[in-house]
Amino acid sequence: MTTAKAMHDIAVQKGFWDEYIDGAVTGTQKILEQLLHVSIELMEMASSENDDARLEESADVIIVLLDLAGAMGWQIDLDEIPPVSMENPVDLFKSVAALLQRARKQGTFEASDVITIIEDFYAMYGKVQIIMAVQAKAETNKNRPIKYGKQPFAMHITSKVVKQGALW
Repeated sequence: MTTAKAMHDIAVQKGFWDEYIDGAVTGTQKILEQLLHVSIELMEMASSENDDARLEESADVIIVLLDLAGAMGWQIDLDEIPPVSMENPVDLFKSVAALLQRARKQGTFEASDVITIIEDFYAMYGKVQIIMAVQAKAETNKNRPIKYGKQPFAMHITSKVVKQGALW
């Protein structure tokens, strides 16, 4: 299943929401951490040397966004988002930038922001390829240890940055 709830459930099972659930991190901090994580995944995607690696990093971006959407209670299902065509792949980065700006200014964002980014990925790679990549990566994540055996670099950095108030 490629839904926001399913991706969030995996992240909770793997311990990525423990700090929020136990109250050590506020909702706004968690949103900003997740969005910084998205930015890092996008940088990894952009610097990947081949299409397979870019597709896998794209799946990571979508999984993090769906995880956050699931935490916010939004009902987003990849199968229900229609495929779109896009003339310029730079639109993806514009969509992410718009989401980050809204989050910075308002402390949150909307489900439509997430859907726009997913539509941009569909336009870049095709809906079926994206869904298959997200499903494969989600299955891999299910079988990984708690916090994937260590605290991921993105979470370590974002926790420090957000706690110091230096994100924006």
